[in-house]
Amino acid sequence: MNPNLKLAFLLLSALVPLPAVRGADTNSPAPATRPGDAEAQADTFARYAMPGPEHKVLEVMAGDWETVARYWPAPKAEPVEAKGTSHRKWILEGRFLMEELDGGNLVLPFSGLALYGYDAFEQKYTSAWVDTLNTSILTNLGDYDRTNNVVNFNGQYKDPWTGARKKERGVMRFVSKDKQVLEIHVTEAGGKEFEMLEVVYTRRAVGKT
Repeated sequence: MNPNLKLAFLLLSALVPLPAVRGADTNSPAPATRPGDAEAQADTFARYAMPGPEHKVLEVMAGDWETVARYWPAPKAEPVEAKGTSHRKWILEGRFLMEELDGGNLVLPFSGLALYGYDAFEQKYTSAWVDTLNTSILTNLGDYDRTNNVVNFNGQYKDPWTGARKKERGVMRFVSKDKQVLEIHVTEAGGKEFEMLEVVYTRRAVGKT
């Protein structure tokens, strides 16, 4: 934890008492705060509320990108392809990476916003996604596979074409510092999975507009 932030937290704790812990009898006096509780609470705060080393995995995603998206509306269907752009930047003091995507025309004009981060409570990578083809917020939790340099995540896709809820599995592949591939797979009612979306990100050359 940043030493200055920890000192500020400890000073604040000295002015604002920690929450009292009472027994079953709400009229009984609260036990005295144990020595060191403020420092322990500061450490807990740092662990759950501050960006940690896990966020560094996402650092390679930041920047400006050119995208090629391929969308399969159904299993074995011919994909629709579109070129677009993406801008990703850190927000909220490094807690979340925000993406603004102009995905081109995938059946309909397609654009979206995303947040990527690491949830220290869940000990999972997390994302939230909204776009112009849906009124739902798609949320996911996932794990980092260090061996293959990918984040595998799972969520639920609410299909606007059929009105059905479907299991969704995603993979973010960090191919290199200048290339990433996002895959979205959904499971149909019969239990068969197919790849619905693939987006290839290629880092935009410096100075290119």
